[in-house]
Amino acid sequence: MTTVYITILSVYVGDKEIERLRKRYSTRHLHGERFVLLWVITLIIVSITLAFQHDGHRMPSDLPVVTACVLILWLVSEYVKKIHPKQKAKTR
Repeated sequence: MTTVYITILSVYVGDKEIERLRKRYSTRHLHGERFVLLWVITLIIVSITLAFQHDGHRMPSDLPVVTACVLILWLVSEYVKKIHPKQKAKTR
């Protein structure tokens, strides 16, 4: 299931970046940042919770992988935004 999620997320991010580059506009809606932050906070909360519990629960093996992939996709997206010139979105 992780592979499917990461694949769909990668396609979505790639499509958004291609659209942004074609239209040459700068997005500052912060939706991506909130999404990444949500994954990182989830990983931190689960890690802290499991550190204090000694009842045999373990970290889901997919959680760090998915969080790392989300973070990497966001970092790549931020890098692409920095290397391509930005223009303000045209108002209609």
